[in-house]
Amino acid sequence: MGNKVDDQGRYARPRTEVLTGRYGLCHGAAPMKMNHHDIIARLKAWIGLARPPFHTVGILPFILGSFLAWKIDGTFDATIFLLGVLAIVLIMLSTYHAGEYFDHVEDEISKRLVNNRFSGGSGVIPSGVISRQVPFWTSLIAFAVAAMIGLVLQFGLETGPYTLVLGCWGALPGFFYSTRPIRLVQRGRGEITIGCCYDWLSVASACNLTCIHCHAVSGEPDPKELSTDEGKRLIDQIAEVEGFRTLVFTGGEPLVRPDLLDLLKHSNEVGFANIIATNGTLIDEDMAWKLKEHGVVCNAVSVDAPNPDIHNHVRNSPQAFNLVLRAIEATKKAGILLQINTTAMEYNMEILSDLIDFADGRDASIMLMYQLVAVGRGEKIEKATLKKSADEYLSGLISRKQKHVRTIIEPVAGPQYWPYLLEKKGHGGGMMLKFAEKVFHGCAAGRGFAYIKSNGDVWPCPFVEVNAGNIREKSFREIYEESPVFKNLRNRENTLKGFCGDCRYRKICGGCRGRAHAYGGDYLAEDPAVLSGSRG
Repeated sequence: MGNKVDDQGRYARPRTEVLTGRYGLCHGAAPMKMNHHDIIARLKAWIGLARPPFHTVGILPFILGSFLAWKIDGTFDATIFLLGVLAIVLIMLSTYHAGEYFDHVEDEISKRLVNNRFSGGSGVIPSGVISRQVPFWTSLIAFAVAAMIGLVLQFGLETGPYTLVLGCWGALPGFFYSTRPIRLVQRGRGEITIGCCYDWLSVASACNLTCIHCHAVSGEPDPKELSTDEGKRLIDQIAEVEGFRTLVFTGGEPLVRPDLLDLLKHSNEVGFANIIATNGTLIDEDMAWKLKEHGVVCNAVSVDAPNPDIHNHVRNSPQAFNLVLRAIEATKKAGILLQINTTAMEYNMEILSDLIDFADGRDASIMLMYQLVAVGRGEKIEKATLKKSADEYLSGLISRKQKHVRTIIEPVAGPQYWPYLLEKKGHGGGMMLKFAEKVFHGCAAGRGFAYIKSNGDVWPCPFVEVNAGNIREKSFREIYEESPVFKNLRNRENTLKGFCGDCRYRKICGGCRGRAHAYGGDYLAEDPAVLSGSRG
């Protein structure tokens, strides 16, 4: 693994207060002796990697073309037909296995953003069911066999001079979707959304900074925070709820909690993807390797500007920017996925374009572009929240920049971005809107997403300050599945009020529930920042 760290106490921190969490992926468990059931499980996983239901996308057009050729010209050869179908299956097998090999980390992270069956990978590599080398060799062998079938069809069965050309036309874009060095998905020509169910676990209310916009009002530890044993039991409870596969350890600052590594290890062992949301001040190279050894595959580092003046002002620390640069480099050296989190507000609007370039230049896989919500310390700088004109400018900026950077830019607390894109492209209704409703789910609060504070309170989102229950009194499953708060949000299409309740985009947007609650005291009220032109 390189740069191994010792166990001589170099990571011991002054006693801190709370647990924290963010995004991340778990590595597989240590290999054990295989039995009959293990072999069956690995075979099923190998088949699942190929995503058989999606093969119809390639097979059905081929069948239709063969039918038309037979119907119009009376041309049909069973051997050519069967070899053609086999070649298509092999090409798609190669494509999906290549995607899993090159993108298994990004796929697992992406599942948190959009909860649908079309996005993200199978998850069998991070879970350790099969080795990463299996899809690598499967992809190469399947592609080679498909190429040989193409040669047989064109030169042996004389299917015509365009057989190999058409085969490559269909195969290469799919194969290089994730395959290096081309990686179409990172050039703005891959999937347009990413998705998952995920859970935030705030393990620490304590923090070593006092950022002016902190929603958690972090600083001193909460005397009521969960103990280590309570934290582990909570992780077990979350694992019992279907759909939750990623834990985001946040705070406060998660790294100030002495037992963080124990919690990460336990989360990894029960099968969660672990992510750390951090201000970056406590991550050096040794700590980065330690986090990787405990199953963290993504460090979500907060950066508010590409220069020290604004970043240090927001973070209330003269050393914050230099320390976050150290954290970014340490994250990359340890081979951990880098995510940049930033909060868009009046203080940094003019340099957001440069900040996106900053993230892309440091090979950040994802950039979460939060919008300032007036909660926590953010209430004191409410004037820094974005006005509607700035909100529309930000949506346009993200749309323009995404065409030129490899880093995926994901708006947070800004679900109106998706209606903005539809309106801009002239697709505000009809079939395109119906398709968008299957892909984009808007505000994630309470919908495959939960925020658990360090004292055990369960909120729908860090910005929706509505307590649905406490895990010391009820199980996480009971709170998530039975609480009126979560039920209302899952039934958002029928419970929203005002403009958002009447809007034709309520399925793909729904407004920011945190902003609605912050300004109106009602988490189901209309979002005061929604863009115009979407009532229908």
